[in-house]
Amino acid sequence: MNYTCPVCGFNKLEDPPVNDEICPSCGTQFGYHDFARSHAELRAQWLAKGAQWHSRVDPKPYGWNPYRQLFDAGLGYDLNAQSARNSKDEIRLETGNYRNEELIIKEILSMPHTVERSEITA
Repeated sequence: MNYTCPVCGFNKLEDPPVNDEICPSCGTQFGYHDFARSHAELRAQWLAKGAQWHSRVDPKPYGWNPYRQLFDAGLGYDLNAQSARNSKDEIRLETGNYRNEELIIKEILSMPHTVERSEITA
């Protein structure tokens, strides 16, 4: 049986997200990182750092896309269009419920980053 990470939506956790289980996708150590911060806060932190694959042991799944993973898990996000880039020209994302997936995908595709069009629209 697989479990889903409540922070990033990775749906192939081998154990429930409790008791020191570490998500290979976002790196959340459950029972430690989420002791004083909410899953939404941890998600925002992971997204602000670029939503990179965390594990050095578990390989990133072929075609893995952190944004698609969030959508599929129902953990959508809204882009803050007014401050989409910080001083390092990184994409700044804020968590929340997405209202229009098509609009968000269009905005993501217009920003410079490593997500391929085929990965988002697949």
